[in-house]
Amino acid sequence: PGAAANFVDVGGTVYFLIGESSGVTGLWRSDGTNAGTAKVRDLVGGYMSLYSDGQQLFIKDGGTLATWDAQSGELTVIASGLAGGPSNFRTANGVTYFDAFPNNSDNRGSEPWRTDGTAAGTYLLKDIRPGSRTSNPVGGIAFDGKFLFGANDGIYGQELWISDGTTGGTVLKSDIGAINRFDPSTLVYPASIATFQNASGQTETIFVAEYQAEGGAPGSRALYYSVGNGLATRLGDIPNQTIRNAAVVGASVFFWVGGDLYRYTGNGAPAEVIKWNVEAHLGMAFNGQYYFAVHGDLWKSDGTSAGTGVVKALGSIDGFAINNGKLYLDGSFPNGNLWVTDGTSAGTTLLWESPSEFTSYGALQPTAAGNLVFFVS
Repeated sequence: PGAAANFVDVGGTVYFLIGESSGVTGLWRSDGTNAGTAKVRDLVGGYMSLYSDGQQLFIKDGGTLATWDAQSGELTVIASGLAGGPSNFRTANGVTYFDAFPNNSDNRGSEPWRTDGTAAGTYLLKDIRPGSRTSNPVGGIAFDGKFLFGANDGIYGQELWISDGTTGGTVLKSDIGAINRFDPSTLVYPASIATFQNASGQTETIFVAEYQAEGGAPGSRALYYSVGNGLATRLGDIPNQTIRNAAVVGASVFFWVGGDLYRYTGNGAPAEVIKWNVEAHLGMAFNGQYYFAVHGDLWKSDGTSAGTGVVKALGSIDGFAINNGKLYLDGSFPNGNLWVTDGTSAGTTLLWESPSEFTSYGALQPTAAGNLVFFVS
């Protein structure tokens, strides 16, 4: 068999895929014991991948989407004929959203879809841009009981949309372009979105959009914020980057723009740069602080420059997982070990060391499920 891959947590049980030499892909599950780890079904088809909303397992096979019922052992197709295959899965308030091209005979571009795990509850959310052009749905995050994402209807450009999971309840949130740019024909691109509760208890959204400065060329980027369902306001220009690795810590949100770490505390206050020019990756909230990796070192930040620094040098860090109040870190070849930390240098310890007697690709894909953390090596 090939390597285990695509770990997902479904109600405390981990599911994953293993490719076999026969061309069959095996669907496996594990409760963390040898006796409780077994193949549950052979999957025959094209490119397979798994997605979980935490309670349901979705299986994508090319342009077909199915669910797996662990109790009955039934595989149920809930959508098929989706050209290019469904992609960009995300869940908000009990509804799973994804992007797909309908069957080419429908003459539609890529549009947002939704599913509740049943065939009847799986359908095109809204044909935002009628015709063969794509509405380019991007991002997507839960927002005040709804789903917030970016899309282009061909009229207002790339803007923020909000949905309650129904076609009629999927509407343009606000025309950011008309408010914040000088050329109304220029596309605004909500490249990345984060949402959090500010110190006043209000839900805020922060995102990046492109605009055209007065007398300038299109393509300038700025950081925008919106409180509740209010209109968006530009906070200030940023380099031509997008928000990445955003994480909510208390009543603020941390995020990266290029190599700079920002913290935004809400209500239109300037987004502060905590650390400049750092080649960082990953990013996660843990124990009231923001943790990230710089090369093979674990760092953390309390939101101040003085309180941002190295926790411990580990060699390599490729993934995070949180379980039972601890942060697990994995590393790949050649220093691929599994570590656990309570956020202090002394409390960062080696759990599993990559064997030295043979070539190892380290501890990969840490996935929390139930009270366990699974990884593959």
